[in-house]
Amino acid sequence: MKPNAAGLRTGCITGRESAALLWRAREMKMEFIYMKQPLKIPAYEEILQKAGVSGSAVAYIGDDLTDQGGFRVVEDQGGVSIAVGDRVRGQYRVDDSAAVRRWLRGIAALQDSQRG
Repeated sequence: MKPNAAGLRTGCITGRESAALLWRAREMKMEFIYMKQPLKIPAYEEILQKAGVSGSAVAYIGDDLTDQGGFRVVEDQGGVSIAVGDRVRGQYRVDDSAAVRRWLRGIAALQDSQRG
């Protein structure tokens, strides 16, 4: 699958099942969509395998206590953890989903500048 409009391969891992989330994830051209996942790490490891990347290439973004374990795994692998809001702690913190989008656009622009 091709990267999304920002040039990034994205996905989501959630414990919930939601038609609205699925619709939004597809609209955003997310490549990896895992719903009804009581444990996020097995899904994360499967994404790494399918994508053929190491954890050091990952930015794990979360807003819930269930993301804390994912943050630790990603950080241990050399990746980046980003907490949305103040419920969890990551290496970085943003206020809301709009800030996540700005951050991702910045990463995509940086990648483009390094390629060109």
